[in-house]
Amino acid sequence: MIDTNTIKIIPRWEWRIFGDNFESAESKIRKFNCFRIRDCHETYILSRESNHNIKIRHELLDVKMLKNVDKNNLEQWHPIMKSPFPINQNSIDTLFSYANIPNVNHERSKYSYHQFIHEIVKNHPKLIVVKVSKKRFGFIIDDVIVEIVELQIANKSIRTIAVEHEDANLTLDMVIKLDLRQFDNTNYISCLKDFAGWNKNNRITF
Repeated sequence: MIDTNTIKIIPRWEWRIFGDNFESAESKIRKFNCFRIRDCHETYILSRESNHNIKIRHELLDVKMLKNVDKNNLEQWHPIMKSPFPINQNSIDTLFSYANIPNVNHERSKYSYHQFIHEIVKNHPKLIVVKVSKKRFGFIIDDVIVEIVELQIANKSIRTIAVEHEDANLTLDMVIKLDLRQFDNTNYISCLKDFAGWNKNNRITF
């Protein structure tokens, strides 16, 4: 397990929206050069008892926690765990503490990605696996990271736009500049729990 306490990490403030049509905002963003296009496939692990962002990308288990929500509803997320596969019992114990659920007995000393998903996560009644495919278009506007992402979640297509920076004021200024305050700030975990039907006002269910 990688000790995130020994790595200099600057948490970012984030505003993220989900939907199907953001023509006004996208037209403003796409006036700038897209500096990076990335395709990735991620596995999110949702817990009924926790809102930590738990996901696996490129064989790396990555956990982030919501540290702060300011008066403007900006969210500040902080990495708290990174563990490459195969993962050991200590990493699994730590993960279950973040998921805020009782641990399970381990039959193996180490688990590959597939063993972990199929033998532990999918057998736990308070966990669910959601696979997400992303096509990410990255922009830098006034030193602020802006991203447009095309998502495939449970065979459903949806889009998200995110604004991120370590400075809350710069993040908010860009949100206003792109006219995104008219939309709710919704993080990935809240959106995915909507898809899973775990939130009260779920939009799409599996």
